[in-house]
Amino acid sequence: MQKKTLSLSFICLLITVFLDQIGLFLIYPIIPSLLESVTHESVVDNALIGGWLLATFGIMQFIFAPVMGAISDKFGRKPVLIVCFAAFTLDYFLYAISQNLYLLFLARIIAGVAGSSVIVSLASVADMSDEKSKMQNYGFIFGVMSLGLVIGPAISAVAVQSGIRVPFYVAAIFSLLGLLCIIFFFKETLPKEKRRAFKLDNPFSSVAYFLKYKGLYHLFIVQILFMFATQFSITLWPFFTKYRFTWNDSQIATSFVILGLGALFAQTVLLKLVRYVLSDRQVPLLGFILFALGLTCIALSNTTLAIYMSMMIYSFSSISNSSIVSIFSSQVADSEQGQLMGALSSITNFWAVLGPVCATSMYYFTVSLPLPNSDGYPFIFSAILVLICLIPLSTGLKIATSKHN
Repeated sequence: MQKKTLSLSFICLLITVFLDQIGLFLIYPIIPSLLESVTHESVVDNALIGGWLLATFGIMQFIFAPVMGAISDKFGRKPVLIVCFAAFTLDYFLYAISQNLYLLFLARIIAGVAGSSVIVSLASVADMSDEKSKMQNYGFIFGVMSLGLVIGPAISAVAVQSGIRVPFYVAAIFSLLGLLCIIFFFKETLPKEKRRAFKLDNPFSSVAYFLKYKGLYHLFIVQILFMFATQFSITLWPFFTKYRFTWNDSQIATSFVILGLGALFAQTVLLKLVRYVLSDRQVPLLGFILFALGLTCIALSNTTLAIYMSMMIYSFSSISNSSIVSIFSSQVADSEQGQLMGALSSITNFWAVLGPVCATSMYYFTVSLPLPNSDGYPFIFSAILVLICLIPLSTGLKIATSKHN
């Protein structure tokens, strides 16, 4: 019976993460056009505003992600997931009705305070997995996240034809469905005997706490550098493609579909093939190399064929996602999984504060340089950071994996 309950909860978790990602990627391709409808400014000017919107979300996440992770370790995963999905439903609705920047920033604040659904979901996966199944289950989670990256933009490409606000109402509906799924079908995955006393840590202390684990020190260095690097592509992609290739909302949404298909293929097919010839320690290294190569090719692309080929290389880098998270998770106790995911999220959200501002500021400066492909220089900078990550990544993986050999 316990096994059946956990299986049902895992299926529910997959569905809710899928719906969450659909909502997120449904609206993301049309952010430049939404800002244009509100501010009436150029793409480049709106990129700066978009950076501050993302930074606002990051500030809230940086402060509250460790808190939500610790709360889930104390009171269970389900109550936190309910709060998260309720907040995102309100967030999308506010986006849909917003007519000024004040309401847009308010929406980001609300979503950032309680928008910790992914880290709590990852902690739930750790709750219901043993060492043998953990990487596979994380693979399923990242797989449905990639599938959401496919389905969300595909829906957006259709919905936006009925109006720029329509996709936000659709996203709110998907988030509401996720909320209902959690309320009625998700069974708590963290038993009371495994819960830990609530301890309110600041974001930096959450990271410092896990440095006591020898296998995590170098991996946290990688996480710090890599999460900063990822902010450039995440933040700039819709603005970059709209500016360089003059893509409309549907074309930008289609590019997300292609990226999602590539990531889904990497997570479900390519990862299995690669693991026949590479060890768990080598898979993340390959993923980082593909990430840097893909970004460099994107920065230098000037034709439709070139940009699409570059996108596929970049999307294949997601083969490292589940491997990295699984290795992190394997280094700590069951009662610390939520706190660990909160600490990892704190690093992500620290750079989600500074990263978008740095990315859009660099983009705003380089786009006007009298040099070829200068609007792609932020992507090259990001690629260099990822290549630097290979040094501590190699060391950290060696220490972490040797612990279990």
